[in-house]
Amino acid sequence: MKQYEPHSSSLGNASANLIAALCCALSLMFSLPGIAVSLVLGYLEKKSGLVKYYAAAAAVLGAARFVVTRIFDGAWAISAPVNIAALVLLVLMGLSAYRWKEMEIPLVSKWARGLKKALFGKAKYEGDGPVPDDCRQGGAVPGEGPASTPPPAPPQIPAGNSGPSINLKDLYQQQQQQQPVQAAAQPQPFAASEAFAGPPPAPPAPVATPEFELTVQPTLQQPTDQE
Repeated sequence: MKQYEPHSSSLGNASANLIAALCCALSLMFSLPGIAVSLVLGYLEKKSGLVKYYAAAAAVLGAARFVVTRIFDGAWAISAPVNIAALVLLVLMGLSAYRWKEMEIPLVSKWARGLKKALFGKAKYEGDGPVPDDCRQGGAVPGEGPASTPPPAPPQIPAGNSGPSINLKDLYQQQQQQQPVQAAAQPQPFAASEAFAGPPPAPPAPVATPEFELTVQPTLQQPTDQE
């Protein structure tokens, strides 16, 4: 069983294992329409040998299932076991495709590789050697290009030199000492009204209150001649 490295498909740049498992699911659920779609996907695929293999294998197994069930339509003793076996194999193929493995099935794998070679051709990545750069998932080589730029390395301290040590207590005391100096050196705000107002006005002089003395003198009435 050949093991593939994770890589992308040329069909929408999706993950190749998902497209390969989709071919098996289409052949399992839709019979002839699913077989036709699997063949189209395998023909359009240019990068992944995994997708091409499972597209061909799903088409071969689905076609064999369809032919046997049509020929032995009334013979349930033959058509039922073949139909069940084909369904089980398609499920196992889909699971293997999802795990990036090329499942070996006697006779089916041989026909699938022959159909792949004759109809689909060779893909860029067939599971041998490293994954080509344009077949990697994400379309970029890890560690290269703008897709994954490594962060800058921190400055290295030479061996034997641990760098200056910082005492937090001394730093706090220096900040406390600098704060009064900064406050004294800070210029006071200038008020234009104070510059042009002139000297402050003198307080008003006290007003003298006159004192009045009331003197009452008795007046004696002089007698007149008539009295």
